[in-house]
Amino acid sequence: MSQEIIYFESYEPVSRRLTVGPTQAPPLEISQYAHEVEVLDVSHGGLVRVSLDFTQFVRLKTVFFSHNPLTELHPEIVWCPSLMTLGFRSCHIARIAENALPTGLHWLILTDNKLMTLPASMGKLTQLRKLSLSGNQLTALPAEMRACRNLELVRLGANNFKETPEWILTLPQLAWYGGINHRKSKGGEEDIFDVPYRDVTLGELIGSSPSSEVWRAVLDKTGQDVAVKIYKGQFTSDGWPEDDMRMSIAAGANPNLIPVLGKLVGHPEQKHGLVFEYIPSSFRSLGLPPSLESCTRDTFPVGTSWSSSFILRVLRGVASACQHLHSKGIIHGDVYAHNILVNDEGDCYLGDFGAASFYDRSTERQLEQIEVRAFGYLVEDLLGHSVRQSSLLEQLKNSCLNPDISARPLFADIISQLHDKTITD
Repeated sequence: MSQEIIYFESYEPVSRRLTVGPTQAPPLEISQYAHEVEVLDVSHGGLVRVSLDFTQFVRLKTVFFSHNPLTELHPEIVWCPSLMTLGFRSCHIARIAENALPTGLHWLILTDNKLMTLPASMGKLTQLRKLSLSGNQLTALPAEMRACRNLELVRLGANNFKETPEWILTLPQLAWYGGINHRKSKGGEEDIFDVPYRDVTLGELIGSSPSSEVWRAVLDKTGQDVAVKIYKGQFTSDGWPEDDMRMSIAAGANPNLIPVLGKLVGHPEQKHGLVFEYIPSSFRSLGLPPSLESCTRDTFPVGTSWSSSFILRVLRGVASACQHLHSKGIIHGDVYAHNILVNDEGDCYLGDFGAASFYDRSTERQLEQIEVRAFGYLVEDLLGHSVRQSSLLEQLKNSCLNPDISARPLFADIISQLHDKTITD
């Protein structure tokens, strides 16, 4: 790695994080910190090849190479024994050499690159839990990857797949699957109005993610309060904004889904957007997104605690939303606490359709039971912050997390169990 190309500007001793700076300031001496660095952020560094001596980084767990003009990955990183998280978002990678990746990886991000194929050695990543491949040119995955039995989250959107890789449907740990949208929505979109940007007055920013912003707004002609979701760019972390919009619309009406009022058109920067019914500020996110340490699992503020009645109401609402979606052949793909809005009583809305996709219920019915596993993790998270434990909810959790996919309940069964009066005893 040439210091004429890239400079390290800061080191944070508490987090053991070494970060690339935006200016060509006097560089930090890498070898001075290499033995203790755990997080290395080389994003936006102008790299054309990964060429660090990774044998120095004996404690390194996480590396981000995002937004660098890399075209190939070679085996240099293999020599980093402790590496668990590796990110190459929005580079130009068209080829990954065989055996170029450490086999101990838990989280691999290859979103928004130029990959047409993956090496057969991907099948050696048997510890992999989280795999992001959206925004490439893939038509298939190596059959050897069926050995990646620990995968919990997979993102395949915005590629060239014709069908879901059959082994995906057999993964016992898979809970969050962002699919391939290989068929079109059947109806629904004709009922959605176009809302001209000029007819909307934006107010305060009420939500933000790496891919979008949500604004409180007013429809000028009616005075109605609404929420406007505007996508920041042409590509999101899960796929194309058009797919997010189409899935949000195709989801249709359910008391636990936020109603879509229209598609935003005429944005001065040609950005995509949707107009939703405004949800009162008394609603808030149920949880926080996963951290580097938790990988696939949501996080919660210290001291979080909920009553049994609150938990039961939330689970009933989310199960209702999921059953509704799957009846339409839609897998949400991102059933997480951080994508659920709740109020103090437990009324809730399931949001964020960025990872959602259509599927054929006649041939891919396992996808509902894959999503049931995500629901099981939600039950586990809520029980972990409950003021009182419930043996019946514990049983429900265990059935949803059953490694035998076919033995898991469907959402209709879950709803029946959650409405059993004895569950509140």
